[in-house]
Amino acid sequence: MVMPALAWLSSGQSVLAIRADVPAALRAFQEARETLAGEIEWVVEPEGDPDKALRFANRYARNGDFIYEVLGDKEGWTVFSPDTGKGWDRHPQRFLVNKVGGWYAAGGKLSCSLWRREENGRLPASFLLRELRDARGLGTYVASKSLQFGKSFSLLYGSDEDPIVEWSEDVDGPIHIVTGRTRRGITVTWYINAERGWNAERISYRAEQGEWEMVASLARWDGVWFPAETRFYNNGRLTERIAVTRAELDPTEAALAFDPGQIGVEPGAQVAVQNPQPGAGRGVRVWSGECVTSLAEFEKQLKVNPAKLGENVRKLWRGEYEDPYLTPAQKAEMRADSRARMIRRYLHPHETLWERYVRDFIKRYRLDDQQSQKAWLLLLECQRRADALIRRDRQKLVKLIDALLAASEAKDQQQIDRLSREFRRLRKPVADLFSKRLKPGLERLPTRAQRKQAEARARAAVGDTPDTTTPRNRQPD
Repeated sequence: MVMPALAWLSSGQSVLAIRADVPAALRAFQEARETLAGEIEWVVEPEGDPDKALRFANRYARNGDFIYEVLGDKEGWTVFSPDTGKGWDRHPQRFLVNKVGGWYAAGGKLSCSLWRREENGRLPASFLLRELRDARGLGTYVASKSLQFGKSFSLLYGSDEDPIVEWSEDVDGPIHIVTGRTRRGITVTWYINAERGWNAERISYRAEQGEWEMVASLARWDGVWFPAETRFYNNGRLTERIAVTRAELDPTEAALAFDPGQIGVEPGAQVAVQNPQPGAGRGVRVWSGECVTSLAEFEKQLKVNPAKLGENVRKLWRGEYEDPYLTPAQKAEMRADSRARMIRRYLHPHETLWERYVRDFIKRYRLDDQQSQKAWLLLLECQRRADALIRRDRQKLVKLIDALLAASEAKDQQQIDRLSREFRRLRKPVADLFSKRLKPGLERLPTRAQRKQAEARARAAVGDTPDTTTPRNRQPD
């Protein structure tokens, strides 16, 4: 069986090679589908039940770029529990395949993931290809698995184990009846209407295990024939109904190409590259509106053109963004998580910042093992004393943090300033542990020679500019 090439291909090139040995009507059917460009929205009803309907959308650019969106059920759920079948996420699920690679973004998240193409042009195996659905496969087979990306016409030729080995074609007016038979005796018949864009109005599949059938009602969308409704049957029982709710298929109106902006990724949104290129370096990557770049480079661009930053990303950076797809329960959960993180951050900086300070101090002065052990023991002593102080005033501190969160949500700056002063007053004994015990204790550890060597290294690294990033100057409280 000829398998689909999953590499990006330009307009006019077929996703699956059109076989010369199949009847002409089937070749025309495949070619008409694979050259479609535009937009299609469609709904799937398992067993024809509208209460179980799920909505989807595809967009096709003229250069072959492809977008797939999961729009969800009637309540807006787009992700469902595999155990209970109940919805748990309402973010639209959006996928893009273009010449750069495969992209995934959840609507409202203001970030995305990218799987870059490999050197041979193919998408990496780790990309979510199995998640993608392609409406161009509607009505090409007797089951909706023809909508799996890259599958639509690979199913025409049977399987590797049982390929179609015999073809025939009869003509009855505008209907071309194409029949294929496999080695094991399976018979597949397509009823293709030459006057309706070479679409199949019916397909039957007969095997020893039973009979499957697809029946399509065709309609014209911007002059292009395409199924308006497709029904799938197994031994006469309706198993699925798929209806197109909107289609714009005028190729002259289709986009030339797609970039992440078309799936809601704004300039400034973070990009998680799943397969970084060798030598690409570390650090946060963002979408600039033209390409993936480093956050540092994007910030330089913003200095020249501040308006380049996406509107919602700007709100996110200001702490003003609200995700429109979160449920009340999810918002409450996020607030609880934010509260827990803030309590941890404000009550226990001595567990992270102080440890980082000591590690940087040891590295800067290149303390030996004995000196380093003394530094860590000093840190442990200070942390234990800080824990005791926090436990003593914990109830008051947590109450203050809750009030600070409420004032921040209300944007009450006067209240924020007042509460911050009170918070600093309560935490002063902990801050004093750093400034009056930990820091002076560490300063007594390096020898005079170690200090001179550290100062020389600092001058060599930054010229004669005073070192402003050393533990001596950076004082966490």
